[in-house]
Amino acid sequence: MEMKLSTGTKGALSELLVAADLMAKGYEVFRALSPSCSCDLIANNGKGLLRIECRTGSKNPNTGIYSFAKNGMHSKWDESVLDHYAAIYYTDKGYEIQYIPPLPEMCL
Repeated sequence: MEMKLSTGTKGALSELLVAADLMAKGYEVFRALSPSCSCDLIANNGKGLLRIECRTGSKNPNTGIYSFAKNGMHSKWDESVLDHYAAIYYTDKGYEIQYIPPLPEMCL
């Protein structure tokens, strides 16, 4: 999917798509109000709060390889700050969301 949007708009759109995906899975979701927060989303699964950083990337339609920029906050995993990455990849058919590590079981 060709997106002719600014980087900031793409990032905000990605966060909203991930938040909607989490809500559809039954999570309570809270979004950061400042771009300087330690994570993008907080999700409650009934067992505790999950700190989630959203990363926007793309999937090469020819090779099937996923990639995303490594710049910005949290390019290196830090368990003291994050519980999960939500990697959202834009493809020629829309988007895919991958949670790293996978999300835990729901309890709500």
